[in-house]
Amino acid sequence: MLTLIRCHTQSDSTLIPTAMRTAHTQSDSTLIPTAMRTAHTQSDSTLIPTAMRTAYTQSDSTPIPTAMRTAHTQSDSTPIPTAMRTAHTQSDSTLIATAMKTAHTQSDSTLIPTAMRTAHTQSDSTPIPTAMRTAHTQSDSTLIPTAMRTAPITRASGQRGGRRHVTMGGAWS
Repeated sequence: MLTLIRCHTQSDSTLIPTAMRTAHTQSDSTLIPTAMRTAHTQSDSTLIPTAMRTAYTQSDSTPIPTAMRTAHTQSDSTPIPTAMRTAHTQSDSTLIATAMKTAHTQSDSTLIPTAMRTAHTQSDSTPIPTAMRTAHTQSDSTLIPTAMRTAPITRASGQRGGRRHVTMGGAWS
């Protein structure tokens, strides 16, 4: 079974952070880990939303969906790691939870895009941000898979032209 670890500073003996544990062990007081925050507006006191808690209804034989694969080395037969399992109860009408909003331009009526959803603003040469790397085998030259690229964010009114987007690590580019 795979274990989610960040960059090369963690090891196989590093415990899964509280906020990444499976659904029935988490509570409304569980905080979002720093590396999982989606924007600069979240802080150490931001709670992990219910929608992000992992499910215990999936098993070790559940394959990783294409859109969630972290690199081109995974396949349809790669099991979803326990810490990365998602709930199957959301639909196209499920709203993005506050803590998952990628910037202050989204609102409570913004829907969760399908498969977190692919964007056309990043390219095949965009590296995976350090905070989003899933194991010590990835490096600064590892590319963001198409399905994991973040969506474009339009600049706030009053700013001139252009578009900005938020990387998966939460930084503006």
